[in-house]
Amino acid sequence: ALGDFGEGNSTQCFVSEAMEAVCADAGGCQFAVGLGDNIYDENPTSTYSGAFETKFELPYSNLEFPFYMSLGNHDNDLVIDGLGSFNHAGDIQVAYTLREDKLSNKWQMPDRYYSFSAPKGDSQPLVDFFALDSNPMIAPLEIAPAYAVNRYKTAQAQWVNDALTASSAAWKIAFTHHP
Repeated sequence: ALGDFGEGNSTQCFVSEAMEAVCADAGGCQFAVGLGDNIYDENPTSTYSGAFETKFELPYSNLEFPFYMSLGNHDNDLVIDGLGSFNHAGDIQVAYTLREDKLSNKWQMPDRYYSFSAPKGDSQPLVDFFALDSNPMIAPLEIAPAYAVNRYKTAQAQWVNDALTASSAAWKIAFTHHP
């Protein structure tokens, strides 16, 4: 699990190399969990923004497993970095998952909140992971009605309650950006 990914610089590449070494020592890794603030400073304004390549694809090109991403406050801004008050910006990161001509299929974020199971392909998974979106709950000002805290919180709470009820996995792990 990692968050506050970086800026596509050498420090981020050092983290990637350390992940590669840990995974090699462990006999391989199946996936990573991304805890938000995926692309620092200049958020992508489209699924074709170069930031996806320079700040995610290239630094993690040495790793051969998917990253199940969640959104952080820095992923939900276009005007004031880190305020988290333009949640539509995070929708671009969700849409990137569906882009068919990206450099890899590592980036996985099919929705702002979603679940996945591990191990993959097992009829009875050991663990279900629940990616949650805490951003609309902390944004001081949100301009889009779809992300108004009461509406969004209620919809996400209903979804997670239904998903937890439906889960038959022995373990259930939720992850998000804000503690």
